[in-house]
Amino acid sequence: MAASILEFICDQAHMKIINAFLASEHPRYLRELVSICKLSPGGVSDIIKRLKSKNLLIETKKANRKYYQLNITSEEKKLLKKLFYFFTKSQLKKR
Repeated sequence: MAASILEFICDQAHMKIINAFLASEHPRYLRELVSICKLSPGGVSDIIKRLKSKNLLIETKKANRKYYQLNITSEEKKLLKKLFYFFTKSQLKKR
């Protein structure tokens, strides 16, 4: 996981989406991510495709919606949350 997901957190849009997944235990659908992250549907869709191609997302279908969730262990999730916290904190200090 570490190497795969770390390549995505250097970009702010990718970070927003990954953080939206980390903030909830529930799967999220595309429009929900668009609303939470304030990104375009096309941009979110592209990022989802990239994350899926690295096997970092699990996709499930319910009715006519596709739901996504991170394909990582709870320990990896804890590590990512800490990493995001420190990264965000360091970014705020730079401003």
